[in-house]
Amino acid sequence: MNCTTKYRHLTIVEREIIQGLLKEKFSQSYIAKRIGFDKSTISREIDRGSRLIEVEIKTTKKYLPLTESELVYDAKYAQSLADENSLESCKRFKLFKNTDYINFIENLILSDKRRYSPDVANALAREAGYETVSTKTLYNWIEWGLLKIKPMDLLLKVRRSPRTKIKEQKKKLGRSIDERPKEVEKREEFGHWEGDSIVGAEQKGQIITLLERKQRIGLMFKFDKMRAENMVTVLKILKKRYGQKFKQIFKTITFDNGSEFSYNDDMSKFSEIFYAHAYSSWERGSNENFNGIVRRFIPKGTDITVLNQADIDRINHCINTMPRKILGYKTPLEMFRLETDKLEKPSVA
Repeated sequence: MNCTTKYRHLTIVEREIIQGLLKEKFSQSYIAKRIGFDKSTISREIDRGSRLIEVEIKTTKKYLPLTESELVYDAKYAQSLADENSLESCKRFKLFKNTDYINFIENLILSDKRRYSPDVANALAREAGYETVSTKTLYNWIEWGLLKIKPMDLLLKVRRSPRTKIKEQKKKLGRSIDERPKEVEKREEFGHWEGDSIVGAEQKGQIITLLERKQRIGLMFKFDKMRAENMVTVLKILKKRYGQKFKQIFKTITFDNGSEFSYNDDMSKFSEIFYAHAYSSWERGSNENFNGIVRRFIPKGTDITVLNQADIDRINHCINTMPRKILGYKTPLEMFRLETDKLEKPSVA
């Protein structure tokens, strides 16, 4: 087969080792270490490569059947499945290998500063009239090394960790997220935000980030020093920017329990303020995801103090003009403007 990849696959020899070690009742963890693969890879391989075979039953009762069906891992069977899948993938790839579609995808992900995700790039390719493959296939091509794009080039891969038991707060800066209106959780109403901060090298410099839960618009504000009053400054800026619509745009804001958001009394004059539980970043998952994208532009260890607000605004605009699958491939900026245009200025009595 001429189609080759840089992605390491199990060989027939390794599959035979798996079969032998399973027969000897070794654990999947031991097998993974023995042949140098992740345990999850071995687990998936065993699930895929097992089939029902007839095995002998040791019995002293001559009238019972001497064999029964049992699910057993078969190295040769697993290798034949892998060969078929690889051949089919290569055949599909060759259909697109010499077309403009691949160049279009690679340019959007590698050349564009926005670093579109494969899913968004694929959607834009469809809109442009290209014949496309599924997003899953596109990710497979990237993993297998069939494109110029490498996994490390992707903007952000979703990583989900199990939610740990919520720890009791030792300090309480204000109202707990448990008191937050339940409708906020549904993401159906516009105007509910999550807040966090990004700290620069040697704890110098701070970028406060706000993310609206429904439309995913993000806001960024840079400060040379981390101070609790910075968030109050941000709210004053936003109040001035949005005027009479401010209260409709910023109905609630949920922060983590960090000391940089400890000016609760002052912040509560602008919006309803809530605090997530300690060690529960998943309670502000949208904001955490936004910060992860920001880190692609401003990696950890960056001296934030050398950046100015204009630099931050350019990065902010770039992120907010990325099409999102969850928004029907519209951009957060487009959706935010649609929401704010619908708002009516409160009547003055």
